[in-house]
Amino acid sequence: MRDGTQNAVSSVPRKQADFGFLLLDPFQKLIFANEEVVRILTYPNGRHNSVDKLVREKICPILRGEGSSLQFPLISEFKSGRRRYLCRVFRVTARAGNFAPQEDIALLFERAPGPYIDFGQIREKYRLTEREHETLQHLMWGFTSKEIASRMQISPNTVKAFIRLVMIKMGVSSRAAIMSKVIEFHR
Repeated sequence: MRDGTQNAVSSVPRKQADFGFLLLDPFQKLIFANEEVVRILTYPNGRHNSVDKLVREKICPILRGEGSSLQFPLISEFKSGRRRYLCRVFRVTARAGNFAPQEDIALLFERAPGPYIDFGQIREKYRLTEREHETLQHLMWGFTSKEIASRMQISPNTVKAFIRLVMIKMGVSSRAAIMSKVIEFHR
């Protein structure tokens, strides 16, 4: 169309994404980064020379596990200045032609809701194991037992057992009481 409609459409400002998205190859080299993830990684000064450098400095440490193997956390907290984001990491298998499957790495950054919770201090105070600690984090983020089980790659019954152990260690008798105790801990 050559009338005024085309200009009107192109002049409409694009809505800023509500999330940051980053796609890396199996060697953690940048494939794609949306504008929002660049804003997140460069906050608060907003300047950057290279998105690749930002990925090496800020993202690769999230992805590093012990030794040389990669162990991706399903959800971790990412801080950018005073802002907090939940960072979800996914493996994306791309199949192209006759080549062997290749797993790329997708990262989704969403602004973290609510007050800051220092799960490390809670873990120490109540002597929670790593898996109990992980279960507590998922519970505080509002996931159901089935969703927690899926994220932790365990059965829903195992999740319920972890929740019961957390209740015992915290001296409470319900999920709501766990949440109240965590919130009360940070006042």
